[in-house]
Amino acid sequence: MIVQEVKESLQRKKVFTYSIMLVIIMFLITVSALFQGYTQILGKKGIIKSFRSLQEYSLLDTLPPDELQSFWNEPNALDRLKLFYDGLETLGDAYVYVHTQPIGLSQNDSKIDESFLQGYESGNPWPPSSRDNRTYYSVKSVQLNAQAFSMFPITVKDGQSFSPEDFHESQILPVLLGASYSGIFEIGNTLTANYLGKDFEVKVIGLLEENSFVVRNDEIFLDRYIVMPAQQFGIPTDEDDVAFQQRHYLQIINGAIYSEDQKDIVQAKLEQVKEDVNFPHSALLGMPALPLGKLFNAIDEMLYLIQAFSIVLMVACILGITILMRKKIQDNYKNMMLHLISGGTLGQLFRYVLGEVFVLVGIPAILVTLVFGGIVLVISPLALMLYVLFMALCAAFIIIFSVIPIHLQFRRLPISQLLKREE
Repeated sequence: MIVQEVKESLQRKKVFTYSIMLVIIMFLITVSALFQGYTQILGKKGIIKSFRSLQEYSLLDTLPPDELQSFWNEPNALDRLKLFYDGLETLGDAYVYVHTQPIGLSQNDSKIDESFLQGYESGNPWPPSSRDNRTYYSVKSVQLNAQAFSMFPITVKDGQSFSPEDFHESQILPVLLGASYSGIFEIGNTLTANYLGKDFEVKVIGLLEENSFVVRNDEIFLDRYIVMPAQQFGIPTDEDDVAFQQRHYLQIINGAIYSEDQKDIVQAKLEQVKEDVNFPHSALLGMPALPLGKLFNAIDEMLYLIQAFSIVLMVACILGITILMRKKIQDNYKNMMLHLISGGTLGQLFRYVLGEVFVLVGIPAILVTLVFGGIVLVISPLALMLYVLFMALCAAFIIIFSVIPIHLQFRRLPISQLLKREE
């Protein structure tokens, strides 16, 4: 009986019914998008939450250009530099090396899109160069040591990730490609790349998920980057290899120490390593910084804005339903009185209205959940379960807070006066 009455009531006011459903659908679509954004932001925050307690101590070599050659002329200079890097890696705190050194990618048979070139974001992409009948494109690349790779949210979508062995010298240098390289190169492709003046044969072993990032002062999103392991090398084979290793090791010692300790303790650890390997040419740069401080502040601000916007939308939706339903009650006084004269009760009338609210909210909620559920499932099954629960709570919240003022209006209806008017 109630189902039939609700159906007839909704059909009599089709424009009204569809208008409310459209408002609810728009609201639920919006909060669904906000849920996805909120989930992704929380996921990012969760991945890097271990940084909260750490301070970042940047390192800088203190070798000025005019003294560099004198240092290389010292006995075992390169070996001492390698030992110093080994000491940083075993310092007891996390030594993180992240550097955006572009590499020259050799492509004679096809052109590299400008968006992958160094300088593209500043509007000045580097032009290609030619050497030994090869064309090299200066593409964006980032080099990471093993600790940096394990600390940051770098997720491989297809293929395989770096293994510990990949951070040591190998005949073929493994690389990971940012998500935007999908369809340009395939997993297993071998390429020629020039890094710090030396040609390497590199092999694509994996493709990253979108929005993978690392941090060095600011976020570096890797979608258009080639990710390389900062390898450690053995004994140089010739003078050219010596020169390359000198450039490479002098670069990878300029990373950062992530530690919970105060500066004087970190300084003491660094001085001990310098003394052990006889390499005095390194210093902590300035005062310690909070790693990802700007990022955490931005995440917290985004979460606050999402929550505030969701509350505003929820209130607007509830007010809209309440106003429209109260207007409908006022417009249907005559039908309500006929129902009461025929022996009906206010409880029955209220159940009819409650049924309408359930239908008006339930149908859009089910439709939007089915549509967005498939999208959320891509994140994880757990995210889908949370999303369904979230949508159910949203629908219940709308129904409850829409029905309360309608119920209060029913209690205030001047029934006796209306009945006399009908007589």
